[in-house]
Amino acid sequence: MQQDNEGEYTCTATNTFTSQFDNETFELTVLDPERMSSTLSAGAISGIVIAVLLALAIPTVWIVYSRRLKKKAVDGQIEKQADIPAVVRN
Repeated sequence: MQQDNEGEYTCTATNTFTSQFDNETFELTVLDPERMSSTLSAGAISGIVIAVLLALAIPTVWIVYSRRLKKKAVDGQIEKQADIPAVVRN
């Protein structure tokens, strides 16, 4: 389709057995791909932004949480070792 094909068209259907016919008129609009906007809606953009933020935040929070757990475990072991009296051998 080309832009110059736009306009009003009439379609005629005829039944040759009964000699009945029907006309239907319609308007044809050709959309130019260059004129059509291919931008994303505001909802799509906000959805993408939220997804990216979550994709960055979740692993970051998990890493920080894991490191704190490891640090607490190591600190707890050091405290337990400090509570054990040293055995002196002669």
